[in-house]
Amino acid sequence: MRIEITICALTTLLVALIACAPDSTMRSGHWSRRASMQAERSWIGMESVGGKIYVIGGMTGSEGRRLNDTEVYDPQKNAWKYLAPMPTARSAPATAEINGIIYIIGGLALQGTTNIVEAYDIANDRWLTDFPPLPTKRFDATAVAFGNLIYVLGGYDNRDMNIVEVLDTAAKKWSPVPPLPTSRYALQAIVIDDLIYALGGRSNNLPSDVVEVFNPKTQTWHFKTRMPEGMAGFGTVMAEGLLRVVKFDQHFAYDPRANTWQSNLPPMPTSRQGLQLAYIDGVMYAVGGCAPGGINLFDVARNEAFSVKPSAAAASDLFGASIVLMIGVVLVALLARAFGQRVWERA
Repeated sequence: MRIEITICALTTLLVALIACAPDSTMRSGHWSRRASMQAERSWIGMESVGGKIYVIGGMTGSEGRRLNDTEVYDPQKNAWKYLAPMPTARSAPATAEINGIIYIIGGLALQGTTNIVEAYDIANDRWLTDFPPLPTKRFDATAVAFGNLIYVLGGYDNRDMNIVEVLDTAAKKWSPVPPLPTSRYALQAIVIDDLIYALGGRSNNLPSDVVEVFNPKTQTWHFKTRMPEGMAGFGTVMAEGLLRVVKFDQHFAYDPRANTWQSNLPPMPTSRQGLQLAYIDGVMYAVGGCAPGGINLFDVARNEAFSVKPSAAAASDLFGASIVLMIGVVLVALLARAFGQRVWERA
């Protein structure tokens, strides 16, 4: 009778230990709300550098007011702060970062489409303006950094464009390269394994599902598997070996090794377009954009995070919980065995 009571008590203790163990709240595959930007805006320029997110320009309001606001988000503090404003207010610019300098190229300014190039110096919180203008003015283009080069792809100015122009940031000189096979704007581009992927966009006034890949070494283009559906004005980022694509209630993932797409992933809490994505320490951040509101779209300052994998703290918590559970199980087993041995000896 005493043995049964003792084992029952030990089992109760084990349950209590498990209940008190740390809980992992940053499970993968879930969205959560983070601190919003200080300014509501869509069609922003954005880059992730040094574990922080920099948001530049954009537009807000039904009249499409162009912005020059610059904000930085610190995920560790879950807080935003303003930085030195961009000299030229604009929306839908192409952006790329090299060595702590964020380049803002083209876009839609107060006076219309622009070819101005300005760069934000992160270390000194100042703007640099001594760059040659983009040879072909346009907005809704996309850009990627490749070494010291910045490739600017596609865009719009009274027509869809397939132009690709390259800025040598060291020599401060522009040059052309072979154009996109498909003219389009509001597309996204990203570098994967030394290849430049150009995804989606709007072509001939229709959303495009085209994925074209440029090899800078051979200066040639080739096609990859199309996106699950045509899409423009979306966000994209590489996260744990997969290319993530997010817009409205759509969330896709592309595996570049298998050349396959996965769809029907968890959608953002706030449906929107004209946003950008960043990836830091296992978390994908969806920032800004414009959300449906009846027949209109309204700009948002939303910052929502998708946990691609558990954070380091969550992993530590999970490890701690496992240790507590293991110790509890061993303790119950050892004590039960000891009591059982004593009963056997008395018998």
